[in-house]
Amino acid sequence: MIETFGYLKKDSIFYGIFKDGKIPLLRTLGPVGAKLDGSNEDKIYKVDVSRLTLDEYYGIIDKLAEQFKVPTGTISDQFKKDGFIPIRASQIDHTEGDVIEMREVM
Repeated sequence: MIETFGYLKKDSIFYGIFKDGKIPLLRTLGPVGAKLDGSNEDKIYKVDVSRLTLDEYYGIIDKLAEQFKVPTGTISDQFKKDGFIPIRASQIDHTEGDVIEMREVM
């Protein structure tokens, strides 16, 4: 099976958590629609929690807790409920693996 990865933009708050900004993604046909609290963005990629190290998992949670002033337990509980971690498509520079980018055909 081909693994799917995204490469974070260097200005992403999560870039330093991952070696070379390489983050494991769930297989998908590109970014998916989502409603994110406190954001006008409506496209996300789904981070594959099962392929994260504990340091990476808690690194993401700590960054989000700090940024949004939410308890780490609340964030972790939501990720467990959803089964993935949403990351804004705007934070991903490019993908590799089993992701098919959907583009408009003119």
